[in-house]
Order: sequence, then structure tokens, then C-alpha cells
Amino acid sequence: MKKRMLQLIVPVLVLAIILAGCGGNDSPVDSKTKAEAPSDSAAPERVSNNFKVTITNGSSYIFNELYVSPTAAESWGEDHLGSTSILKKNGSFDITLQKYDFNTYDIKVIDEDEDAYLFSRVALQEGATIVIGFSDSGLVAEVTQKDGTLSTVSGTLQGVDSTGGGSSSAAGTGYETSGEYGFNIYNESSYDIYAIYMGLSGASSSDDVDVLPQILEAGESIFVSGTADSSIWEYTDWTLYVVDVDNDSSASYETFNPWLLTYVNITWSGDSSGYVCEFVY
Repeated sequence: MKKRMLQLIVPVLVLAIILAGCGGNDSPVDSKTKAEAPSDSAAPERVSNNFKVTITNGSSYIFNELYVSPTAAESWGEDHLGSTSILKKNGSFDITLQKYDFNTYDIKVIDEDEDAYLFSRVALQEGATIVIGFSDSGLVAEVTQKDGTLSTVSGTLQGVDSTGGGSSSAAGTGYETSGEYGFNIYNESSYDIYAIYMGLSGASSSDDVDVLPQILEAGESIFVSGTADSSIWEYTDWTLYVVDVDNDSSASYETFNPWLLTYVNITWSGDSSGYVCEFVY
């Protein structure tokens, strides 16, 4: 999909653990290649101290994966967000990197559309903040060091779905998706949610299915997925029914389409409305 260019003011933190200086062209690359070490040193020597940087999502898309790797490294290493964390719009995430003699790093982000944001040779120091987003000039990472020094690194945007031609989207019903759905749920309330039942609008509550695999703690999020029975693929009006650990419950006031839904924010209204669901496509 083609991204819209957005004005951003967002600091992105990334640590550079470079095992050697880099050669080649200046544009970010997805497959990392080993660079030659500087002539005055066989390899960067690891020192004992670690340092922290902060990454901020300055885009309007959810970040599902985050990689920060020394420029000279041959692989991206671990996903700093892990399997249970995501980074929403304007959200920040602190990561800890091991300190090396050289301080340029490459950064890769995978967003909710499976698009990859790539940045090369980003200089990082203790306390740096990195804001990743879109400006009039395209995809950028704005890096602010602890001393206030500001630099901007241009990035490239690549689709990384299985076809190699950009991310795909559901067409609107289960017919085009084999009935499979998936979306994020954010618990924006101050209460732990015990169960979230999903079912067809107007159907019996006994047919609803609990899509929450575990307790969703206050302030946390989770990605849920499943497959609807082929006999109900044509129905795109569904509801959610929320039950918390205190057995307080309420259903969504509006219906949603699970094959188009990106995420749902669940908040507690504090009055007779109970839990309120905001569906975002």
C-alpha cells in the first residue's frame, strides 16, 4: 500500500553496535552484508557498559516488530518488541544495547501492514531518542542525542508480504479470506479484562466465542485471530461482549467487520454505559 506522507515530530532511539566500518552505497538495505573493519583495528571491541535509547512511533501506523543491529553485523538479531508488544502511534519504547567501539546502527521496523521501514548508519549514544515517521520528504528517523544534537536519517519503505509486492488487505468478507480474521485489542481501561466474546449481531449469546486467550491486563494489548464458519462468512456485522475480573460486563454499542478491522480500543466509561468499544479500520 502507498503510505501518506505525514508531518512528524517524533524522536526515534536506536543503538549502534558496529563490529566494523561499512562500505557500499548509502541507502538502507534489508539483507545485511558484512563490512570490512577499519584498517587500524581488526574488529570493534566490546566494552562492559550498556546503554539505552528510546524509539518513538511518529507515524500513524502500528509498529509490530523493531530491530536494531550494528551496521557491520550480518543479521538483524532479536525483535525488541517481542511477540507480545507493539508500538502504537505516538508511543515510545526503551531498548538496551551493548556498547561497542563503533556507534552506527541499522534499524528495521515492520508495521501493521507488513511494510518494512529501513534505516542505515544511524549514530546512537546513551540517552538518544529516535522518532520514526513520515515528513514531506518521505520516511525519516529524527535522532536527538542526550546533548541535544539533532540529526535526520532518510529511510526506505518496502512491502514484505509473501508476494513481494506490498501488503494485501481483506476484501470485506470471509469469502476472500477463507474466513480468517485478525485484529489487535487494546485495554485502555484501568481494569483487567477476563473475557471478550465475539458473535454475530442479533444472534444468540450462546453462540458467541471468547476470543481472548488469556487475561488482558489494564493498559495492555493483544492480537487475536480466528476463523469463522463458512456458513456465516457473508455476515459482516459482529459485536463484542466484554467481561472483566470483577464480572462487570457490557456489549459494544456498534457492530464491526472482523475482516476489515485493524484494532479495537476498549475503555471504561465509569457510568451505566460500562465498557465502550472504539473500532478502527
